[in-house]
Amino acid sequence: MNKIAATSALLCLLFSGCTALFPMTKVLNGDVPSGSIIVLRGYVSLEFEGQSIHESQQDCEAGDTARALWVDIQRKNIPDGWQHCSFAEVSGVYRPDDTGHFGGWPSGAIVSVNSIRALRR
Repeated sequence: MNKIAATSALLCLLFSGCTALFPMTKVLNGDVPSGSIIVLRGYVSLEFEGQSIHESQQDCEAGDTARALWVDIQRKNIPDGWQHCSFAEVSGVYRPDDTGHFGGWPSGAIVSVNSIRALRR
């Protein structure tokens, strides 16, 4: 991420409490600072012990976590009627050092999830 974009995102977060929509690729490549409040769009699995957001529907359906992020959400906060691998938007705090359940998500996690919603694709 270039310095201007990073500075803009940080100022936005500090002064107005807003979140920024980040491309999954930037987050998965580690181009987003730890602790950033972010919004991501991708394919979301909320299965027990497999809660994650993926770049592709194929990876989501296969359960491939190599290029995915753990979604740290309590079971009680999962939306009713959630469809496996729905295209969705997730917002929360990015933590690259949190590798999820048994360390299975090497790219990190979205913690303190404050919203998750399915989107039409």
